[in-house]
Amino acid sequence: MLAVLRTWGRVLVMHGPALVAAYLIGHTAHYILVWASGMVGAYSSFALVLIAPLAVLSKLLAFVAMMLITRDSLPRLNRLAPTAGRSAHDRRIGFSEAVLSSVIPFFAFYYAAGFFREDLSRILTISQNQVMIGAGSDTGNATQFDVTPALLILLVTCFALKQAWEKVKNKLPSWTRVPAVYLDVVWVLVLIYGASAFTVAIEDWIGSRAVVQWTHDFGDWFAVSIPAIAAIWEAIVQVVTVILNLSVIPLAWLLIAGVVFGEVIAVQRPKMERITRRYDRLNAGAKRRLRDTAGLASSRVQPILEAGTLLFHAGPIRIAFYLLLSQAWLFLDQTLAAGIPRLFGAHAWEWWVMFLPLISVIPVLISEPIRIALIAAAYDDVLATSRRGGARNAPAGSGTTAPVADSMVAPAGQREKATSTG
Repeated sequence: MLAVLRTWGRVLVMHGPALVAAYLIGHTAHYILVWASGMVGAYSSFALVLIAPLAVLSKLLAFVAMMLITRDSLPRLNRLAPTAGRSAHDRRIGFSEAVLSSVIPFFAFYYAAGFFREDLSRILTISQNQVMIGAGSDTGNATQFDVTPALLILLVTCFALKQAWEKVKNKLPSWTRVPAVYLDVVWVLVLIYGASAFTVAIEDWIGSRAVVQWTHDFGDWFAVSIPAIAAIWEAIVQVVTVILNLSVIPLAWLLIAGVVFGEVIAVQRPKMERITRRYDRLNAGAKRRLRDTAGLASSRVQPILEAGTLLFHAGPIRIAFYLLLSQAWLFLDQTLAAGIPRLFGAHAWEWWVMFLPLISVIPVLISEPIRIALIAAAYDDVLATSRRGGARNAPAGSGTTAPVADSMVAPAGQREKATSTG
């Protein structure tokens, strides 16, 4: 546990200003893109879908950049995968691969945590203001946004183009990774938003069923008839709710950090002899098609599973200490957010309207680098489990596919050397 504190402090001392700069750039880009999305959304909801994902992408790029900035100050990660000898081309490829692998978990988390709804609320407010002053379109604007056939066609097109790029990316120039990232963020965000609309409809349908109402009535009767058991149940629900509120978001950030760094994890997989025998009886063409399909499907899922496996093997003590430090950071963040504006004294309402957006950036410029440093330090501490049992550094040629950060951390020859000597 002391190693986490030492690494945390080392990251802040060595990379604090760079982390502040990276966050400020990402925050500014996010603000501009939200404003641009609102302006475009006043005219067309379809055009909004093409621009709004960029606002979320700016947050992802800032997070990935900040995590990679901390890279040189993480002793265990550097021991497992040294960074010496990386060329500028290797760093660019590694950064793009880290972003591509982080799109799905980051966007899912961004939506589930409510951050995207906050962005969408700001976008709709800007669009509605533009429509009210007559600067937008009365039909088809963002305030009338809905899942349409055109939106579904966009989703399928972006997904198909992205998968086609995955198959031939090694033969294409490196600049093609930029449109590939854009295609990825568009189809993922459209899918998440569309799925949420259907989820709400399904929840409403389930809630209207008679059996659900009967269950609620039975629960009410149980609470009245046997109050002791009902009280115990309510206490259990409250405890579980508190635990989830304290742990889900910090663990989600740690999981995404694991995807960004993407250390190789040799996971014990169950033997599937019957499936293997059936696969061996297939002809060469069918085997090739299955491998291609499986490769496309697992290229973005595998890093998430590997990062999750590493967290699972970290043990409850490491995770609990990280969650404790996360709550300490949250207290600091809330204290700064409430205290720094007070330092500017009393002013008229017009003054606060003008300067509060700038003042509100000051607390996060202090707290966000601290949080990123904590996540990086906690991930580096979790890597201690990679030397034991369930998670270990996979030897070269072991059959375990190296995820994104292998291309990020070092060229192939040095990665093999790191694995053989680590």
